[in-house]
Amino acid sequence: MKACKTLAILPGGHDHDHAQWLIGPVGHHRDSDLVEESNWQTMLASYREIDPEELDHEVHRFGHFAVGWVEEIAYRPGSAVAVEADRLRERLEGYPILDEDHHSMLESEAVDQCWSDWQAREVRQQVTRVLQGRCTLACLASDDEECTCEREARADAIEEQVDAVSDDRLWEVTHELGETYDGSLHLSARDIEAIADAIEKGLPQ
Repeated sequence: MKACKTLAILPGGHDHDHAQWLIGPVGHHRDSDLVEESNWQTMLASYREIDPEELDHEVHRFGHFAVGWVEEIAYRPGSAVAVEADRLRERLEGYPILDEDHHSMLESEAVDQCWSDWQAREVRQQVTRVLQGRCTLACLASDDEECTCEREARADAIEEQVDAVSDDRLWEVTHELGETYDGSLHLSARDIEAIADAIEKGLPQ
């Protein structure tokens, strides 16, 4: 097991009353990914359960030029929290996630939030562009002048068709195709084409 660092290494920690308290095994910062954030929350909950009055552990927060802020936990050597810290540190040496269920919960919440905040809108825009592009190519390949003249109206109709699909139905087909990691749903150009196919064939609203 790696040697534990003390509070003295943190900004201002050298002069702190608890400078020789140990830190870790997990810290987090403004830009932490979901694995790090889940581990931090899991560790903090565990320490607070053991030491609810926080006599043997404390959170230290300080500014950082690159990530805005950083938080670390210091704990008293020889305490029950120290025993738990060693246990968690050993677990992390074998596997990077302390609580799979908690991490999955955070990831699910983050994906739902992204979908609600911006991704549903972005997927609609991408699918609309794909379908309108297909219509334009069909018009250009056609000898039917009326088709070419009605291209703008057809583009508007496609936009209305995509907008008519509910967020729930769009989420279902999108979630089946995309890959979820680090809090968002990642879609390839092929995935967008497949969603466009489903809507073009009449995806139920």
